[in-house]
Amino acid sequence: MNLDQKRGFERAEGRLRAGAPGEALAILRPLAAAVPDNPAIWWALGNAYGMAGDAGGAEAAFRQVARLDPERPNGWAALADLLASLDRGEEAIAMLEPVLAARRDPRLLATRGRVWRTLGRMEAAADDFAEAARATPGVAGLEYDLAMAAGSLNRGPETEGAARRALAAGLRRPEVQLLIGHGQRVQGRLDAAEATFREGLAHWPDHEGLHRELGYLVWARTGDVGAATAAIDAVLARSPGQPGLLVLKARLLEYAQQPEAAAAVLAGPAARPDAPSLVLSAAARLAPPREGADLARRALAAQPDDPFALSALAEALLADGRPDEARDAVEQLLALAPEDEHGRSLQRLVWRLTDDLRYRDAYDYPGLVSTRRIDTPPGWPSLEAYLADLAAALRGLHDGKAHPVGQSLRGGTQTNKTLSESDEPAIRAFFQAVQAPIAAHVAMLDAREGRTAATPHRIARSWSVRLSPGGRHVDHMHKAWISSAFYVALPAEVEAGGRAGWLRFGKPGIATSPPVEAEHWVKPEPGLLALFPAYMWHGTEPFEAGEERLTIAFDVDPL
Repeated sequence: MNLDQKRGFERAEGRLRAGAPGEALAILRPLAAAVPDNPAIWWALGNAYGMAGDAGGAEAAFRQVARLDPERPNGWAALADLLASLDRGEEAIAMLEPVLAARRDPRLLATRGRVWRTLGRMEAAADDFAEAARATPGVAGLEYDLAMAAGSLNRGPETEGAARRALAAGLRRPEVQLLIGHGQRVQGRLDAAEATFREGLAHWPDHEGLHRELGYLVWARTGDVGAATAAIDAVLARSPGQPGLLVLKARLLEYAQQPEAAAAVLAGPAARPDAPSLVLSAAARLAPPREGADLARRALAAQPDDPFALSALAEALLADGRPDEARDAVEQLLALAPEDEHGRSLQRLVWRLTDDLRYRDAYDYPGLVSTRRIDTPPGWPSLEAYLADLAAALRGLHDGKAHPVGQSLRGGTQTNKTLSESDEPAIRAFFQAVQAPIAAHVAMLDAREGRTAATPHRIARSWSVRLSPGGRHVDHMHKAWISSAFYVALPAEVEAGGRAGWLRFGKPGIATSPPVEAEHWVKPEPGLLALFPAYMWHGTEPFEAGEERLTIAFDVDPL
């Protein structure tokens, strides 16, 4: 560039810093035409187009940067991030593959990690973030990205380690504190996790995420809802109108099986004419159907196209016997969030209540549910001997006193530590033993859909549930591809006649008028693995026997 061109370029950069992309573009476009082989001009032009909302112009400019200066990561990184933002993540991955094959540039690894994250490929994202972090230690944002990815996979040590390194590098944020505590919790270090959440609240006393994790943890450890809500109550005493904390307190009371107290928490705030949508939607779910529908409509008036409010409205209408009206709310919800699994479950429920034939295809039990007993793992003389060792290993992980908030069980406990991280031989053997049944189930699904190549898959999450006498799973569904139930130890009542403790399908976890009941059952047996679509409503028939019902569950996702 000559002197005048340099001055023009500096003016354009100044206009970009001032937030005036249109003025910058007026300078940069003729400059790029005059000096077409300067990557810095094209880089600025791409940023200007991006700020102006012209994705096509930005893409063309960043492609020029990558072509003119292929050895530097700037153009590739900016182009990949742009493609990912345009829902073209697979295209971004394909573009980055040969570049990274030639050189493992840390910035491009981090970029590919972000793209993997947008595609929901968290294992691949974590691997890329980890490699980039090893190559450039001490970068706070990169360690934070690694901690988030590892946390989503419940990799406890990796989550805690990366979050601590982000904190040491200067990233002092409540989200980092949450990740440290999450990493400790999934390692089973519950005292440390509780202390971490309390330390975070000492610095950020109003942070909803820290209150949520502390409240959920204290409830699961103690079964004392007063202790679980104590920190929330302290904030509400000095600042009573915080909607997120009001809804959180109501949720804790609801899971403590105190629905009237939960509704009372929200009744006053919801009655205010300026009540926020969040409070109105939460109150709608706790109210009688007609009142709930009115509250949900008020929530939508306060915040049109709020998915939470649309979901609450659909549920209230289904409970009030108005499935045709509920269909409209569900269609609006799915138009906003087509992949929302709860919205799709409501859609299937509308199909059932209106005799839509699509329901039967979605709930084709013979074609979508499979049961298989696992083979005896190597090293054990019989399946019974293996299950006895597995039960002993699992019992040592059940250190809580109450069912966790946000989960389906009532009257029992759920493990905190991710089972796949366990070093117990019996637990490690379990994950090998279920590979063949999972592969057979996936092959059945592939054949049903006409796929000739096996769908790559992985176990995404795993946990154990110990139901006490009288305990049960309320009917629920999962946000996954395939869900499971594996039976380790059962009360004699479950193995006898009747359906006490059986796995049931088809009964929804929300009220409907008229009520709809379960349609399909699986009789539990020690060593039996049931696999089924995660979207299917499923729960357990209650049982009253004096022995435990010990199970393992996991979700499977496609790679």
